[in-house]
Amino acid sequence: MLNFCLASMKIYPNDGIIELNRHQHSINLSCTVRELPTNTIDPLKLKWYHNNHEISNAHLTKKVSLHQNQATIILYIHHLSINDSGLFKCVYDNGKASKNVRILYTSSSK
Repeated sequence: MLNFCLASMKIYPNDGIIELNRHQHSINLSCTVRELPTNTIDPLKLKWYHNNHEISNAHLTKKVSLHQNQATIILYIHHLSINDSGLFKCVYDNGKASKNVRILYTSSSK
């Protein structure tokens, strides 16, 4: 039996580049993956990385909606600083699906 993999993924508020300034103290990044109706999402296989280092579950909230074959993992970043700049990557099932967002934190006001 063939098992086709067509997982799709979206990052909110958007993937690509998010520019933050010193007046923003926190951000939530939400990553949603959706599978074919015949496949079940395993939320344990959905992970966030910052500059290629896995982010611990202490900073994550996972929401699973199996009736829609989708799962969401939310990364809360509080007390933003220059150290939060860089590449964030959401990965499902060792790369079956992945999306990136780059956070640019600037200390100047806009």
